Amino acid sequence: MEYSVGSVLLGLILALTLPVISTAVWSAIFLKFVPEVKEALKDIYWKDQTTLNRVVVGGTFGFLCFVFGFMSIIIGLTIELIFFGLILLFERSYAMSDVLLEGIMVVIAGPAEETSKFLCAIPPLALLWILQKKNGNKVLPIHPIIAGVCVGAVFGLFESFTYIFAHVVELYSEGWDLLTFDMLYWRVILGVSVHAVMSGIACSGMIFTRPNTDSVKGSLTSLMALGTLLMAIVIHSTINFVFLTNYVVDGIWGLLIGDLIQLCMIIAMMVFFYKLVRTKGSNSSGT
Repeated sequence: MEYSVGSVLLGLILALTLPVISTAVWSAIFLKFVPEVKEALKDIYWKDQTTLNRVVVGGTFGFLCFVFGFMSIIIGLTIELIFFGLILLFERSYAMSDVLLEGIMVVIAGPAEETSKFLCAIPPLALLWILQKKNGNKVLPIHPIIAGVCVGAVFGLFESFTYIFAHVVELYSEGWDLLTFDMLYWRVILGVSVHAVMSGIACSGMIFTRPNTDSVKGSLTSLMALGTLLMAIVIHSTINFVFLTNYVVDGIWGLLIGDLIQLCMIIAMMVFFYKLVRTKGSNSSGT
């Protein structure tokens, strides 16, 4: 189907503005109600002795979060495409319903995207650790969460660009569709923030320490990082899986049931993340 110039222009305008507005609003809410994050950001951006150090530390950290946040999209998409190809090969041999196929693809997004964001948060966090130590500043337990949130927000921002553009063009060109509109407003309101929060949870287990000869402590540290990553994967995949309610139950009831369950899960995740950040932030000792 050919799309009109008007639908494409409207899609571009809304795709380039709505995610940015959503990011700004959620950032303001985050900084307002979680003062520990504001203090940690001050430690990164303002507490150095010279303006040059502030630019080097804060600017480099922010730039790397942006670059690796974009890279996480490419990595996550690559992983999903590989799995998609394997599923298509499997589907040719075994009859699979459309709902089952859709369910597998939706659930795969969890491990693919959370793993890519987790890995891409390591380089900016590692550089921050090095620069903070070099300048004699503490590396706080909340810093891995901040790195994860920043990388996840960039991931969600770019992903929302594509989804919002596609949904707006579809609604404009093909007429009103309840399911498409439902996906659109979820993406506008929570597309960036949910990705940021899940990445923050995934990275919360990272602990940057000096080399430790105690293999038991080293193993526990690694398990903690993998445990929080697994937690984020389970949350992501479960929220996505609930979305299948829209396909299993036809009409408005499928949307209402799915939206209600998703909303309850997201609220629970936000509360958990809030308590996690407050706990990590209250521990001001360096790691």
